Amino acid sequence: MPLDAESDYARWIWHNDGYPRPNWPLLYEWCTRNFDADTQNSIWNTITEEWLTGIGKKLGDSSKLLQTEHFNILTDTPSNTHDRLVRYYEKSMFKAQEVLGDAAKGPALGRDAVIVFSNPGEYYDYTSYWDPGEGEFGGSAGSFIPMDYGQIVVNYGSGFSIDTTIAHELAHALVSHLPIPSWLNEGVAQHIELAVCGVGGPILDIEQITKHRAYWNSQTIQAFWSGDSFHSSGDAQELSYSLAFILTRFVGQDFKALSEFLNVALFDDAGDAAAKQVLGKTLSELVAMFLGDGDWSIIK
Repeated sequence: MPLDAESDYARWIWHNDGYPRPNWPLLYEWCTRNFDADTQNSIWNTITEEWLTGIGKKLGDSSKLLQTEHFNILTDTPSNTHDRLVRYYEKSMFKAQEVLGDAAKGPALGRDAVIVFSNPGEYYDYTSYWDPGEGEFGGSAGSFIPMDYGQIVVNYGSGFSIDTTIAHELAHALVSHLPIPSWLNEGVAQHIELAVCGVGGPILDIEQITKHRAYWNSQTIQAFWSGDSFHSSGDAQELSYSLAFILTRFVGQDFKALSEFLNVALFDDAGDAAAKQVLGKTLSELVAMFLGDGDWSIIK
């Protein structure tokens, strides 16, 4: 069922960047109002396929829409990469759901949307629509964009591992319904990388541990708790991802414990109440297990 751009349910929003930007709330309301539950999935898949096809037209003749059990994947990467993309997305979904348990986001309408850009410039051009503004930020291998219509966007030409990027961003998508703090979100994503790919997480040698203990103090830790340090560059970002991995390992010694913590952790207090409830420790006490004594408490 092709969408009619003149109809009352397919109001495309075109911006000067040339990408189709649908009115997702209107489309969702139209779909759920006009079709029964059994039909909504197929209608929503048609909508997302039309949208991704529109993006594909901007990317050129090399673009292709790949469909799997769980995903609609638009990519303009070489054809010899397609089987790998399909295989890794499905493998990542299976393993991530196993790790996250009942904390994982349940089925939504249609397949999940994925866009894989071969050209870093086009990746940044597309994602700049949601850019947080001016400032200095680290490079990006991929993003999960929760606004409008949740979508995973991958920078294939970034030079980073495509396999770990797929696992990492899918993890973000699967916990996007939970009001968890940024450090836990990023820590979980790194643990999913490890579970899916067998690699992931920081290298913790003496040099790196010394670097951590030199950088973190009662002031710098606040940007970690708020999540701001993950959007910085240089040491602040690198050490934030590393500390997030370590703390997530502390709170989730096994899959069941991790799922329990995810289901009660809140962004507002960075998960401190959840730590007390599930582990019987404050976050400050958990940080001290790695960084040593200090004032690691959250300033609200």
